[in-house]
Amino acid sequence: MRCVILLFVGILYVGSFSLFAQGGGPPMITDDPDVVEFHKWEINSSFNLSISDPNQIAFPYLDVNYGILHDVHLKVERGYIFTFDKSHSTSAMGDVSVGLKYIFLHQEKGFLSMGIYPQATITGNEKGFLFPLLLQKKFGRFLIGEDIGISIGENNYQSWQNGFLLGYQVSDKLELMGEFFVEKSFNPIIATRGYMNYGFRYNLNNTFTILGSFGRQMITPINDSQEYFISYLGIQSSF
Repeated sequence: MRCVILLFVGILYVGSFSLFAQGGGPPMITDDPDVVEFHKWEINSSFNLSISDPNQIAFPYLDVNYGILHDVHLKVERGYIFTFDKSHSTSAMGDVSVGLKYIFLHQEKGFLSMGIYPQATITGNEKGFLFPLLLQKKFGRFLIGEDIGISIGENNYQSWQNGFLLGYQVSDKLELMGEFFVEKSFNPIIATRGYMNYGFRYNLNNTFTILGSFGRQMITPINDSQEYFISYLGIQSSF
């Protein structure tokens, strides 16, 4: 709770001049209920870094979305992963994730926006399913988002996640975001991981947007290596 209060105060301090906010999704961990327009594409290409033991780089990392219906879009996600420490390094294609996002309530017609985003990791050693409920509320220049989900994986793996996000539109081109994201696993072990993350979007034109975020792991299980720094730098193409 203390981290959430500090995050909110920080965004209030940074933002004194704004308009509208897009909310979660790349470059943030917390997602939002908004979908890609019908028959439109959104492609997020990024360089992702995690400094830990071992360190990891995902490049290129592709998140491809297509509006297959009104209020529904399809996502396919995959990256090329480099893992390295002082003694050795490896590289390989990452797991493939697919998902369908459906927004069933728009703020224009109700109090807030709501959607679901069932996803499946279909390759690799971490196959499983994620079932998130996505909430978002805009207050003029401010935005609040919530991402609540359950994960089910192989070997009876089960976890719960919750992302809380605040956004502020500095201008018609620049948006600032901050989030606190927690994941708690219940099986085979009980463990909690928490992240504080800050990000931005800068709209170059109607097609391209620069995406960036940086943060660190704030809650680390005893037997895990802490992620001292995480970052996302990419570009979003919409057409």
